[in-house]
Amino acid sequence: MNGKKLFCRRTVIYTVLIFLAFTISLDIRDTGNTAFETFILNLIGGFRKYTVADLVLLPGIYLVLKWLDNKVPVEDKARKTWSIRGLAALFSFFMVFGYSFEKTNSWDLVIGISHAEIFKAAVVYAGYYCLFRECLRLAFTLADRLAEKKADIGVRKGTGLSGSYLRALRSRPFLTVFVTLIILYIPYSVVAYPGTLMGDGYTQITQAFSELKTGGIGYMTAERLLKDGVYINQHHPVVHTMLIHWCLVLGIKAFGDINTGLFLYSVLQALVFTATVALSISMLLKRSVINAKHAAIIVIYAFAHPVLHNYLMLVTKDIIYACFLMIIMICLFELLLGKKNKTASISLALCCLGMLLFRNDARYILSASFICIALIYKPLRKKAIVFTAGTIVFSILLFDVIFISAGYTPGSRREMLSVPLQQTARYVRDYGDEVTGLEKKAISEVVNYDIIAEKYDPNKSDNVKSQFIESATTKDLMDYFAVWGKMFLKHPGVYVQATMNNYYRYFYPESIKMGRWSSWWSEEIMKRTNDKIEALGLKLKYPESTRRLRDFSNRFFDQIQNSPVFSLLRSPGVYTWIYMVGLFYAIYTRRRQLLAYSIIPVFLILICLLAPVNGEYGRYSYPLIVILPIYIACYLAMNKHCVTKQ
Repeated sequence: MNGKKLFCRRTVIYTVLIFLAFTISLDIRDTGNTAFETFILNLIGGFRKYTVADLVLLPGIYLVLKWLDNKVPVEDKARKTWSIRGLAALFSFFMVFGYSFEKTNSWDLVIGISHAEIFKAAVVYAGYYCLFRECLRLAFTLADRLAEKKADIGVRKGTGLSGSYLRALRSRPFLTVFVTLIILYIPYSVVAYPGTLMGDGYTQITQAFSELKTGGIGYMTAERLLKDGVYINQHHPVVHTMLIHWCLVLGIKAFGDINTGLFLYSVLQALVFTATVALSISMLLKRSVINAKHAAIIVIYAFAHPVLHNYLMLVTKDIIYACFLMIIMICLFELLLGKKNKTASISLALCCLGMLLFRNDARYILSASFICIALIYKPLRKKAIVFTAGTIVFSILLFDVIFISAGYTPGSRREMLSVPLQQTARYVRDYGDEVTGLEKKAISEVVNYDIIAEKYDPNKSDNVKSQFIESATTKDLMDYFAVWGKMFLKHPGVYVQATMNNYYRYFYPESIKMGRWSSWWSEEIMKRTNDKIEALGLKLKYPESTRRLRDFSNRFFDQIQNSPVFSLLRSPGVYTWIYMVGLFYAIYTRRRQLLAYSIIPVFLILICLLAPVNGEYGRYSYPLIVILPIYIACYLAMNKHCVTKQ
């Protein structure tokens, strides 16, 4: 009886804290005449006015907590689950700080006493912690039960059209999925003809036409060229740039139209994506990782997901890169299960090669991931070391030998300086009057000091990076970092805020959603491209005959993507936390195979944090979105395998 009362008392406390987390506003509202008045007015003013919805919310929270607690076995409640507590604490931290950064681009709403900031933040943090901790306990318990449940190997006979489709998925999975997606994608492909362009596409198109004598990027001046007449640079993947160029040239020579060439590339990319999804589903079905109904869900996901659908005809390196990653996740799953499958090893090697060819940062993701896998999972250690060595050797050979010999100029060093340059810019903006003459001189050798404060955008480092001085020497960089370190010691909070401000959206689910590439924006990029290729007598354009369809499509998707389900799918934070739950569950169960399988997604997230834009560009999260169904399916199957093996 005492235990029951204690539980009820705890549930009441949790209910109140969670209710307050949902209802307290962290905004600074009133300022009184005295410090005491300011404190009291903001503390009391943080409470939301009563609404009728509270009649449902408060008891609803209590009932949900009771239900959650009843679903968790007593032995699980007694376990010391620091992994659950740690993840709950991390989530709560970003829910509180994320709100502050979303509102003010700083931590001003949660750090400080004068306006009762820290007290309100503490209550909100405690509420989110209680809620997420209870949800995690249930999620981990359900995952354990699911792993212990016997697999249902029976094949249910469906009826009607759905039954016929499921039977087709079981008998001919690749063909069924491929044809389904092609049919579903045709309307969008017609409307999007000849394709959707973004900024990167503009630079890649112009630099590949050597007769234009431009690298397409401001810092690619003539003196930086390695070979006369070679303007392609490694800022973008060389193979991808050449693939676009070959399609454009084919369109020009075979059809006399550059737009047909652009459409050839867009269709090729769409076919690669569609075929890879079909192949992935086929592989998972044949290995009994999923059943036909699960396969149908993945098909719906691939078609209806707002980001995947929008990117189908977008000229970008991320689509084909993510296709290689899909197959890697399946091959890695097989190897972690201990299956002696030469095909999986060879496929893994080839797909790693493909990733290296289509994204420059693949060398860091793959090498770091294989090193971690070697350390975590001993049975796969030798293979992981071989793949690590292969990745490093091939990367050096490709980027530093082959491409350099061919005259493809390396990318700018500024790409590695997003974080420190953002920190310096924010420091100059907030404490510019404290910068000494020597410090200013050291900074000016690396970046344009006079305008970095003005150019500083808390959520985007491109503006500051563009002021990087390409002629800066190694000594200049060393002097800059010496000043950078001294400034950190003076005002570390500025550096912390600058860093958090550049990536918090990857951890704050309620932040701004990933943007959509529309034909309206693509038309603007086409105009910029046409200005550059005018000398060639070429012109990219959308056909006037489909303008009304394009305009309707833009308005339609702009509206539908803000609906509850689609807006949820457009939040980068959602994907981060799904993978974080997978990582921490692996730690919770001490299952090394699950932990090893979660390593690649973790490094994909870390790469997102080094990206120049804070979550708004969906292409940085695109690989995480693409592999999510495969990751979940293989993760659950591997978890079941681990339990069965025990």
